[in-house]
Amino acid sequence: MNKLFLAVFLILHTSFAYAGEKFDSLKKEIEDYLVEQDKMPDKIIKYGDSNGNIALTILSPKKVVDVLDEISQEKDYPSKLWLLTQRYNPIGHNYGNAFEQSPGQYDAEYLDYFEVFFWLMVANTKQLQKANYDSVKDENVKAMIQNNLKKAIEFPTYLLGVLDKQIKNKQFREDHTEKAIAQLKYLREVQSQRISASN
Repeated sequence: MNKLFLAVFLILHTSFAYAGEKFDSLKKEIEDYLVEQDKMPDKIIKYGDSNGNIALTILSPKKVVDVLDEISQEKDYPSKLWLLTQRYNPIGHNYGNAFEQSPGQYDAEYLDYFEVFFWLMVANTKQLQKANYDSVKDENVKAMIQNNLKKAIEFPTYLLGVLDKQIKNKQFREDHTEKAIAQLKYLREVQSQRISASN
């Protein structure tokens, strides 16, 4: 009996010990990236650079999705989601500008960031949908909230329109155009399922 209790205790202890570990790790990696980027004010870090692994780590869509899954069950999920979204803002600014200003040089980094941003926006709109608006009595205010909520749900669709336009304008190198097309198709399917589920 004591052995069984000890085994259960160890399992539970391990589970709680690792709660939030992925989030904390990603937060630290983002901080490290920003420190490293500050050392290079004239150049945005690329995957192929000597310090490119730090960019590869934080621009991993799978890593971000795993973190979002991890924190989604936590009580402080809204604040952690907000923090994560804010931390990625300057990173998105970096790679969005680099993609536009240095054609063909940041395709891989931009496409990865684009998907990271998509998942962050999906998570944020889900959070908005969970909010309880029953306390709002004014019908005009309710209608305005519902209208804004609909726009928020559809915002990822707008993002995908941006990517579609970039592909049609041939802004990606040939070797990344195929990846961009596949990414667009996949994310469109995800967004279509979300909109169907919300109706």
